[in-house]
Amino acid sequence: MMLLKFKSLQFLSLEGVYLNEEMIKCLTAGCPLEKFNVYRCYGFKRFCVYGLQNLRNVKLYYVHEVEEIDIQAPNLSKIYLYPTSTGDKPPRTNLFSGKKLTMIFRGCLSEQFAVSLSSFPFLDTLILELSYNCRNFKLSSHSLRMSSLDTQIGLDKIEIDTPNLHYFQYYFRRPIVLPSIRNSRPMKACMECYPDFHCDTDWFQQFRRFLDKSIIFKVLKLNISMNFKDVEGLKLLDWPPFELEHIELKMLGISDYLRVVEANLWCCRPKSLTLKPFYISNGRRDQMVKFT
Repeated sequence: MMLLKFKSLQFLSLEGVYLNEEMIKCLTAGCPLEKFNVYRCYGFKRFCVYGLQNLRNVKLYYVHEVEEIDIQAPNLSKIYLYPTSTGDKPPRTNLFSGKKLTMIFRGCLSEQFAVSLSSFPFLDTLILELSYNCRNFKLSSHSLRMSSLDTQIGLDKIEIDTPNLHYFQYYFRRPIVLPSIRNSRPMKACMECYPDFHCDTDWFQQFRRFLDKSIIFKVLKLNISMNFKDVEGLKLLDWPPFELEHIELKMLGISDYLRVVEANLWCCRPKSLTLKPFYISNGRRDQMVKFT
């Protein structure tokens, strides 16, 4: 086996090649590597990287045979973990970094992996795109400040224990391109929600119960793209509204604004309210409020 040593290498990308644990060690030893990408490589069960002082960014598309990921890099700030098959459960993962860490994960979230996330003391931002076969989601992290969750899991199956979470995006999976997580942080704890196209009475009840479990949020940004009719059914429940500092309600392609607003006010009692209707019919934009 030829032994290669790179004394000035800063970026290394490997794709579709055989790679064992000893080769990973030899390739990374003694080089000032800052970015390391591994795409669909095979031959290793453990992906271990130790002692790279300059390593900041790792992107790993792992195959099903990988059982463990262990990265010890004091300046690691961003890691991407993508399985080659969306049904594969993630391997055991151990990360150490002295920097605020951003993790982007795609695939099926196992209970073991969710537990391991709570052990990362510098995890600051977590972006998850969960596969269709995930049935529930449970997360605990005291360091997490920003998170984005793209999933088909309903709010009633989501539990988060994140007392320092400042910004949370929830996307119920849609066949459209959704905006990425914001770079700037809001002044107050904020939840941005893109629900299912079919927002019925059950969904608003799930949403209300989720807010009860996640009392950290003070600001809500809700994007509704479906008319809602059964407001009277919600009113019969006689639940106390959840108090918020502010709601920003964006309504896309909706003709009956009033019922949507009523349903949201049944859920929440904001101190301030911003309405952003957007409905185009026959080449014109309709106004939500008409003065007579």
